[in-house]
Amino acid sequence: MSELFDRVDMGLLWLDESGLIGLCNRWLSEAARWPAPPLGQTLEQAFGPELSPKLVQAVDEALRRGRSVRLSHAFHPTPLPLAPRRGDAQQRLQQQIDVQPAEHGGRMGCLIQVRDLTELTRREALLKEQARRLAHDLGELRIAQDELTRQSTRLRELTRIAPVALFETDLQGMLLYTNERFLSLWQLRIGGILGRHWSALLPAAAAAAMVEPWKELLAAQDRPYRDVRVAQEGETERWLRMEASLLRNLDGEAFGTLSSLVDVSELYRRSQQFEHRAHHDALTGLPNRDRLLQRLEGALAAARHLGRSLPLVFLDLDGFKPINDHHGHATGDALLQALAQRLRRQLRADDLLARVGGDEFALLLSDADGAAQVARIMAKLEDVLREPFELNGLRLHVGCSWGLAQYPADGGDADALLAAADARMYLHKQQRRRRDASTENHAP
Repeated sequence: MSELFDRVDMGLLWLDESGLIGLCNRWLSEAARWPAPPLGQTLEQAFGPELSPKLVQAVDEALRRGRSVRLSHAFHPTPLPLAPRRGDAQQRLQQQIDVQPAEHGGRMGCLIQVRDLTELTRREALLKEQARRLAHDLGELRIAQDELTRQSTRLRELTRIAPVALFETDLQGMLLYTNERFLSLWQLRIGGILGRHWSALLPAAAAAAMVEPWKELLAAQDRPYRDVRVAQEGETERWLRMEASLLRNLDGEAFGTLSSLVDVSELYRRSQQFEHRAHHDALTGLPNRDRLLQRLEGALAAARHLGRSLPLVFLDLDGFKPINDHHGHATGDALLQALAQRLRRQLRADDLLARVGGDEFALLLSDADGAAQVARIMAKLEDVLREPFELNGLRLHVGCSWGLAQYPADGGDADALLAAADARMYLHKQQRRRRDASTENHAP
């Protein structure tokens, strides 16, 4: 029996009816650090003051009442002062002890079984810690998933109500996502468009205008924007403001693109209107003095570069003031509008007729070779002006006096040419007045 006890991988201890140790196996002797089994001793004598009273009580229950008792390691982790059989003697084994009545050699007593649960307890604690961490991680993951869901919902709603057209593609430009504004901008339906190149969904003219700016934006480092003119046959011209950027992962590697389109046509139309108002006469629609000076500076620069002359004519209406005074400003304004239209019809597309004052105009002629050609042009305009104007039941007549200045003979800049042309116009007007007065004096 003793040899059998020694082969068991647990502690075994048999006490007789008097509570004296009758059998003790090797496992328990080594764990208790006994040099020899304490046969014939009580538990108190063998284990000393570190013996748990609960174990003493359990032995008493087995010997006197024949009851079996288990001391769970959860509540009584070290009822006996046992250490690892090979290791630190100060370390205590976590134990589970079973005490039960048992007969040996024809005598009744009780058997104490001691199981080492140290490793099991350690693993159990480790599993509990892992379970706790897993529960914590799952909680954090759940919070992150909830936040991701909220962000995804917010993003979907933001892209839905965004006043700009948005579309996402892979690096090859294949469409992965688009919002409703993009669909409405090109009158598309969502079905069948994903997985196709975004430009293939656009009208040919729009695609041709937008693909290259899109590529340039992706290659740019400062993420600027491009305003793209989209002119489709049979439709009003549109201007679209495009932004595009690469999408990158946490490692900085590009995996797709995100682009936006905003229709800025109204801004361009307003800008053109403001520019037109700033550089054109409100009454006649002709270019104003500022616009004349801009064109004149450009023409002078070209003339200097090419070594050519540049003619500038200053015109002043004859007989306009009496009409304005006698028939009112409304008639005078209508006359100026009709006169401007009549003169413009006689000029070439590259010629510039500008209103620089009340009844004063300037004419910048292109490709006019010398004073003789300018004189022929002005003679034609004078003939046109001699024809009466029929306005509001009135038959009105006006004439004009004009003066020619040429670059570089009469000046090297805009102010000098205007001053020279104005002076010659005034001289022309004086000559006409003297001629008209002489004609009246010699009338029969």
